Amino acid sequence: MKPLYVMALVAATLFASTGCTHHRSDAAGANNRARTASTAIAPEWGAKLGGAWSFKVTVGQHVTQGAIHLTAYDDRFLGTLSTDQGGEVLKIRSVQVNDTKLVMTVDSPQGEVVVRAELAANAKAFQGTVTYHNGQVYAISGSRR
Repeated sequence: MKPLYVMALVAATLFASTGCTHHRSDAAGANNRARTASTAIAPEWGAKLGGAWSFKVTVGQHVTQGAIHLTAYDDRFLGTLSTDQGGEVLKIRSVQVNDTKLVMTVDSPQGEVVVRAELAANAKAFQGTVTYHNGQVYAISGSRR
């Protein structure tokens, strides 16, 4: 697969709540429009994971950067994701946390994108993989802003 195609794929499918190409007010508005039910979470994770996150995905020699915005509502997270590769804001469909294991499912125009990561003990960083709708897997890491 050609590197430019992979980058276009990453840009089109990846996270859309990142304010990398948006002003914060735009990202916040997108977050409000993207409200969706997600898998139930323990109350303590709401305070730990809610808020703005930065992330990067490594595709060969290229690094795509982006942002995730999560808001805890009762026992669920709502959120959006965006990258520095385009203007799309993608809806985060679900967030699951089991101990320090994080699974986040993002809806993209091409299909489902799934992040599987290990949370740091202080819940201020994560590291893992992102699996695209076509099965390609890349390294991802992120931290709270």
